[in-house]
Amino acid sequence: STLLGSIGGVRGLEDAIYHTWLQTVLNLELRQAVRIAERWAIQFVVFGDLATFERIDSRGQRSDFGWASSTGLGFRVIPTFLAEVVLRVDVSRSFYPDHKFFWQWGLSQYF
Repeated sequence: STLLGSIGGVRGLEDAIYHTWLQTVLNLELRQAVRIAERWAIQFVVFGDLATFERIDSRGQRSDFGWASSTGLGFRVIPTFLAEVVLRVDVSRSFYPDHKFFWQWGLSQYF
């Protein structure tokens, strides 16, 4: 079982709902960084996520096929002196199966 939700798949899905046994995920991000100080940069991001998957039902058996998608905008603050730290904020709209706006933040790039 793997999760299709917003930790590493389609942003905005409820992680606890989309347990899958098979999935294909495409994450596309277009990023543009702008230096704001000697060792600091900000980055603007446009992204889209798309997935197809086969769910697992409550008994752990293979269930129906589905798909999910979302698009949105992101903003990153990058302290270049800390190689692995990127403050990330994403605002997006999921289109299917849920139709809702969401936001999330993290301390690394999405992928």
